[in-house]
Amino acid sequence: MKKAFITSILSATLVTGIAASAVMTSAVASNATEQQIYRNGDFSRLAQNLRSDLRRQGYQVMNIKADTYKNSAAIKAYAKKNNKAYELTYSYPKLKLLKTEQKAWSQLWHNENKNHGNKHYGSDNVKQSIYQDANFNSVKAKAERKLKDMGYTIDEIEVDDYQNKGILKADVDRGDKEYEIRLSYPGLQILTIEED
Repeated sequence: MKKAFITSILSATLVTGIAASAVMTSAVASNATEQQIYRNGDFSRLAQNLRSDLRRQGYQVMNIKADTYKNSAAIKAYAKKNNKAYELTYSYPKLKLLKTEQKAWSQLWHNENKNHGNKHYGSDNVKQSIYQDANFNSVKAKAERKLKDMGYTIDEIEVDDYQNKGILKADVDRGDKEYEIRLSYPGLQILTIEED
């Protein structure tokens, strides 16, 4: 009886460990795929093409980011049309529409007007915490290298706040176009790329 009980517990522990490992591996692989998309020199060009196509279709594009869809590289666009919010998923790099999903505004974007009651929103506290970070200069240098590797010429990188979080905001050029790029801090994930 005890032997069967111990075997049962060991089997359950092993299955749980394998399941947790599979979930962690999937999350790491997903993040690695997204990073690979951003590192690819075509991401900015494809994102701009997608932004232009969506504008022609009547969408106001809020954000475009790298993602995964069914374990494959994808680009996700967040846009609104006729005052409705949409999440559009495209294959990468062919930009074939894979999925269109209408979402509630609250699921996609924070209503900034409601956040003004938050003592950190728009305040210098968020920015000041980044400037006081001991790793600030090295993280900023990594951001510069990342943007240069993506083919941008950097005009300025500054600390800003975005959705109540401290970020790095870069004003950059590529060719004859100017862009504003927001990067998470300290992870340097691309949050938005907008043409100025």
